[in-house]
Amino acid sequence: MEQAVVQEASGVEVMQLLRVIYLHLDQPGKAVAALQGARVLLPEDWQTRFRLGLAHNRLGADTAAIAAFERARVGARRTDAASVFGQDV
Repeated sequence: MEQAVVQEASGVEVMQLLRVIYLHLDQPGKAVAALQGARVLLPEDWQTRFRLGLAHNRLGADTAAIAAFERARVGARRTDAASVFGQDV
């Protein structure tokens, strides 16, 4: 599956697709790996951090899940503020 996705997409698109696929297939360990890669490529993407929290939660890694959810919350707030004011915060 990974090879097919890689052949058709860029690095960022690959990570975005794989993170969703692994979560839907209930493979949280693989989802964490894909999400951590996406986090490096998209450091300001709050949705990546939120999905990372979901994956950690499914693995039973509560501390890591809470930290990821908190970073997602802060990132979403920044994104909302930026969209309201039409600028980066």
